[in-house]
Amino acid sequence: MTPAASLQRLQPDNVPHLLNLAEAVGWRLSPPRVETMVRHAVGFGHVADGRLISSTLCFLYGGALSFVGLVMVHPEWQRQGLGRAVLHHCLTEAGVRGDRAAGAAAEIGVPTALVSTDVGRPLYEASGFVTVAFLCRHVGRPSAGAVGRAQGRLRRTAVQIRPYHDTDLADLLQLDRTVVGGDRSRLYPGFLRSVQRAWVACDLGDGRLQGAAFATEFGREMLVVGPVLAESVEVAAQLVVRLAEGWGGLVRVDVPFEQAAFRKWLASALGLPEVHRSPVMLRGGTSLPGDRTRLFGIMDAALG
Repeated sequence: MTPAASLQRLQPDNVPHLLNLAEAVGWRLSPPRVETMVRHAVGFGHVADGRLISSTLCFLYGGALSFVGLVMVHPEWQRQGLGRAVLHHCLTEAGVRGDRAAGAAAEIGVPTALVSTDVGRPLYEASGFVTVAFLCRHVGRPSAGAVGRAQGRLRRTAVQIRPYHDTDLADLLQLDRTVVGGDRSRLYPGFLRSVQRAWVACDLGDGRLQGAAFATEFGREMLVVGPVLAESVEVAAQLVVRLAEGWGGLVRVDVPFEQAAFRKWLASALGLPEVHRSPVMLRGGTSLPGDRTRLFGIMDAALG
């Protein structure tokens, strides 16, 4: 007999269970990142027989934007309506969902975005989300020679690329608010503790922050780059080259489709071809907020 599943609010002590659920659905997550997510999100999941079998997290970015991530259902429990139930309950509890009828027109005050998987897209469409953009995943194994050649091909810019310092936080948060259109200041300190590589670009004249980029190491196999915030393609490229220096494994960057010149550079100069394209979906609006021309890589598929 199949045990009944009950909905519960996710707490920090659920992090190991979230990691087990992610492994079951084939996702590899950073434990420190997941802990930060749970601490700063409205999150719910179904529990059955002592196991977490579903999850949804909703992040509130200062009343201007919310973002949904880690929508998962254990393979043994899929196609039973748990995904829809936990998504709708989480959005309602987060206060970003006004009309509870699945598929009805959204009547919410805060636009809610997510990055969809191919499997999850029908659920999101039935819940009122529409595709407003696409995210291109670039993955490859750049050699030391490729990194060096990419560095040499970059047009010189009047910026200094240097390691990120704690004193950069205020300028970083201001840049992120401008680019993303939401306030992620509560999330950033925990996020920064979960990354292993962090660089910024500063104007050589006045020292103004012109860009920032971060990367998370998954063992020695994969370096996941993001976010990449920059004033230009050249600055974004210089930051990514610096992040990739000395790395011998795969490198992944999730780039907005609109950044055509940057995506072309990743493929041709750094050896990171596009391997997948995901819909970015929105409910409660027609376009994503912020100055997205300066977004060259997202923070995380679960965080935007």
